[in-house]
Amino acid sequence: ATQAAISAGYSPNRANSSAHRLLRDARIKAAVDAIRAEVAERAGYTVERCMTELEKGMNFALSTENASAYVRAVELRAKLAGILVDKVDLRAAIGVFQINVHGLTDRSD
Repeated sequence: ATQAAISAGYSPNRANSSAHRLLRDARIKAAVDAIRAEVAERAGYTVERCMTELEKGMNFALSTENASAYVRAVELRAKLAGILVDKVDLRAAIGVFQINVHGLTDRSD
């Protein structure tokens, strides 16, 4: 998110605090969520499918006694469920549109 704020023209010295503030904006969160949903739909990859695959990975890790693989699969499931949250980069592009901290822009020109 900090790099997205810098790319959008925010001061590098204040980009971290600006990014944190922007991530709490409901409009930005809704836009990011909409883009993620569209990308997932286009890819044909759903949360349920990902959870199922991670569960299979967890079972395989248990059967092979691979503790680090098991922990990683648990971590990924927790992130997918929203229990663990990484920093978010607010830049995304779909087709000719790009969304950033200033909103949706048309890149077709």
